[in-house]
Amino acid sequence: AGFEPPEPLYGPHYVDRNGLRPGDVGFIPPLQGITGEQLALKTQGLPKGYDAEYRDLNGRAPGMPGFIPPCYDSAYVDVNGLLPGEQGFLPPPVPTVRPTARGQRALGAGTYDEQYRDANGCKPGDKGFIPIVKARLGKTWDDMAKQEPKGYDRSYRDAAGRAPGDEGFVAPKPTGYT
Repeated sequence: AGFEPPEPLYGPHYVDRNGLRPGDVGFIPPLQGITGEQLALKTQGLPKGYDAEYRDLNGRAPGMPGFIPPCYDSAYVDVNGLLPGEQGFLPPPVPTVRPTARGQRALGAGTYDEQYRDANGCKPGDKGFIPIVKARLGKTWDDMAKQEPKGYDRSYRDAAGRAPGDEGFVAPKPTGYT
């Protein structure tokens, strides 16, 4: 057997040729050494924004104990067994900084941050993004594109925990903008 190159791994700091990061729908992972059907699939972009080759800041892969995903959705369960939108929910640590660099901030009922992805894979700031509470009410991409053209509502919290309208609030940027 000849030399087998290692799988191309990538982490939270990798940016693809389209300016997308792990966790962004359509993100294209490193493609070195990939051929055939797998290459064709990956060049179309990843539906979840990451795959089995993703490694968090601690070098853990999806499925490993303690893995920190680059984003979360309505099915993510925090360390306390809470789902997004529940009072006290702890989102995964922001993957662009060391998890120990700042404490995790619990979110209030119905609130979400920049790492949340809706059922369509949209993130806060994207046109048509469906916030947690609005999703529970059955709102659609079309509804939200009209009602919240900026891609977020009053339940969004920036990295400092500020809500829209608070002094110093930083609005989320849509997919592809960093």
